[in-house]
Amino acid sequence: MPRFSYKAIARDGKPLDGVIEADALEMASRQLRAQGLTLLKLEAGGAAAVPGRAEGKPPGRQEILSMTSELAVLLRAGLPLDRALKVLIDMASLPQMHQLLSEMLKSVKGGKPLSQAMQPNEKLFGNFYISMVRSGEASGQLSAVLDRLVEYLENAKTNRDSVVSALIYPAILLVVSVLSVVIMLGFVVPQFETLFEDMGEALPLLTRMVVSAANFIAEWGWLILLVVVALGYYLRRWTASAEGRASLHR
Repeated sequence: MPRFSYKAIARDGKPLDGVIEADALEMASRQLRAQGLTLLKLEAGGAAAVPGRAEGKPPGRQEILSMTSELAVLLRAGLPLDRALKVLIDMASLPQMHQLLSEMLKSVKGGKPLSQAMQPNEKLFGNFYISMVRSGEASGQLSAVLDRLVEYLENAKTNRDSVVSALIYPAILLVVSVLSVVIMLGFVVPQFETLFEDMGEALPLLTRMVVSAANFIAEWGWLILLVVVALGYYLRRWTASAEGRASLHR
């Protein structure tokens, strides 16, 4: 029988997580709701361990998406904001998420609205996210606004994945093309230069330009490769940072 992992809130507000067996996802949902549980997450598969993020890295897009979805469910179930944040803290499996939620709860208990509690982490949430939360607070429809944010984040993830998938093949072609040009300039063209010199013929202008490029690559190719690798490493670190993610979200 299929197994489904879940996160839920009991009637007394206690967070629960576990695995249930059912014929289908809908059946599992009905069984859990019949037990008086408020579902936060229900998905196929056993309770497989989720790979943690490297120590010191801020929460990623998926963690923010999950937090938004779960907070919306808790508020819709009638829990006050501080209690909902406490439940999320108790359920947080990542130290970074635990710290983020704890800071937000401290601000909320200090009298700040949720949008202001998120403000110190604007690079992580993004200005649009915080502005939406602020509008939800002003209208008294915070849970509904969080639901819309979940939809927005899910659509953004789908679009991002589609773009990445669409760019993989062109990127491979680009890499192969660049390698082909480098091989031609670094190994093939110098042989033609030697051949023309042995024949005592002057090289055409275009050929001399190609030969010059080949000589440049032969002499400085190691530096070009080093710069490309360093740039790729920097871009990877930047896109993984809170500032980089915020810039990409704009």
